[in-house]
Amino acid sequence: MQKSLAAFVALIAVGVPCLGDEDRVPDVYKVREETVDRSIATLFTADEPRSADATDIAIRRIEPVEIVQSSIRVRRFSTNGFVVGWVYTGAGATNMLAFEEAHGGQDVRMVVGNFERKLHMGGFRSMPPAFTNYMQWKEGWLKSRTDKIWVTSEQDAKTIREGLSAE
Repeated sequence: MQKSLAAFVALIAVGVPCLGDEDRVPDVYKVREETVDRSIATLFTADEPRSADATDIAIRRIEPVEIVQSSIRVRRFSTNGFVVGWVYTGAGATNMLAFEEAHGGQDVRMVVGNFERKLHMGGFRSMPPAFTNYMQWKEGWLKSRTDKIWVTSEQDAKTIREGLSAE
């Protein structure tokens, strides 16, 4: 069913003049159809739940023992804008940096209690004048050890807070 739908949408998207003989379809349409077919398949499968044994994406679980419990804050910025912020313990900061260094530039899945989000670990970007290399940034971050998650629902913010809390 999914492949049929993808093929149908691909044919419409590339503007193939007829659905007849393959020999009558120019090669450029065939290439575009394959590209659109792959794009549509990605659209339908990109954020589907993954099985427990999936090994194609790294998972970072943030545990309550990695968080300074008194530092957890939830702030509302707009009707649908919330941020949950916290400070890592020394061990939690070390774990976060190790994960970020190992998976920089990759898509990962972050799990906090029952909250789960797929995100892209962007890696280091120079930001003069504060710091011009990774070691300067790392040294500065290890002094503050802060992190946050932006969400668009109060329920997600509550779920994250519960996942970070040791209570």
